[in-house]
Amino acid sequence: MELLQIRTGGDRNFGYLLLDGGEAAILDPGEDPTQLLRALDASGCRLRTVIATHTHADHIASLSRVPHGQWELIASPFGSLVPTRAVTDPGLELDLGQARLRLLPTPGHTPCSLCALVLDASGRPTDVITGDTLFVGKVGGTGTSEQAAAEHHSLHRVLLSL
Repeated sequence: MELLQIRTGGDRNFGYLLLDGGEAAILDPGEDPTQLLRALDASGCRLRTVIATHTHADHIASLSRVPHGQWELIASPFGSLVPTRAVTDPGLELDLGQARLRLLPTPGHTPCSLCALVLDASGRPTDVITGDTLFVGKVGGTGTSEQAAAEHHSLHRVLLSL
């Protein structure tokens, strides 16, 4: 299993490419997926799924440029931007080769934010992709007191329990 963190433009944003067993997942393709797609091509893996941690433009602006992915999830209070499947089940897991992604709803930064816990072949957690739920040195921004309360819950009940 290999997890690559790649700059995707925007406000110091990164996208992620998870590779395992000949299959790939892209998480948060961002504004410019060029480097993600080059790494995918170089890997020889088949793109199986594309995941967005939330629907802010700096994470999803390039979705139409990412071919052949099954859009596993994108939920937006502003309506559907691309074919979607909202994640509300905290136990939802996606297989990718021998690895798995456990999708964790973490509302706060946006009502539909989520994090992706990467599990290796033995089921051991190896990484967590937090989108804008967490920034380096701080939590993701919120716009209302309701979002702040949801973010607090997500941080304390979901992420700190990992």
